[in-house]
Amino acid sequence: AWEAQTAKAEAANVHIREKHQAALAACATEEERQKVPPPKLKEPSIALALVKGFGISRVLVAMFYYVVSALLGFVPVLILENLVKFFESGKQVSEVENWYEYPWLQVVALGILPFTIALLQTRHSAIMAHCAVFVRTAVSTMLFRKSLYVSASGRAMTSTGQVVNMMSNDTAQLQRFLQFVGMTMVAPLQIIIALVLIYGQVRGEWYDV
Repeated sequence: AWEAQTAKAEAANVHIREKHQAALAACATEEERQKVPPPKLKEPSIALALVKGFGISRVLVAMFYYVVSALLGFVPVLILENLVKFFESGKQVSEVENWYEYPWLQVVALGILPFTIALLQTRHSAIMAHCAVFVRTAVSTMLFRKSLYVSASGRAMTSTGQVVNMMSNDTAQLQRFLQFVGMTMVAPLQIIIALVLIYGQVRGEWYDV
């Protein structure tokens, strides 16, 4: 994937250099040539290479698992609220109109939902852990290959400790971020849903006050 991104950037840079040379050739004087801005060469995208190398579909599936598990986490709260209302009303089971309000069915759902949520979160964690290790290994390999071709002036500006620090600590930060990126993305949605549910519970009390 990295070789493909490098080849794509090189092909784009050839076109950019040709346009720059054409702009210089169109200038009549040296002053006009100096006013022509230098070409902005395109750099290969490391992030895009890593995403294509690991597979964007696998990351999307992992995010889907976590979003579904986060939404299912609110269902037991709603079921418990419905059961409390049912027992407070004093109704019989035969008086229940809707099938999804059947109390024993809701009790069974209270047992199945935590298992389903744990299964989805475990699958999400497994995929993202694999992705994190893949990214850390790929970046460390790229840094190692780059260090083999650094010029003498570049070696003088960069110490061995800096290279080792980038290959160990900096790549470890990427690994930790990818392992918890699902929580970061879904947290705003969970907060909004939680606030809506809380508002629905305390709205009547606010009106009474």
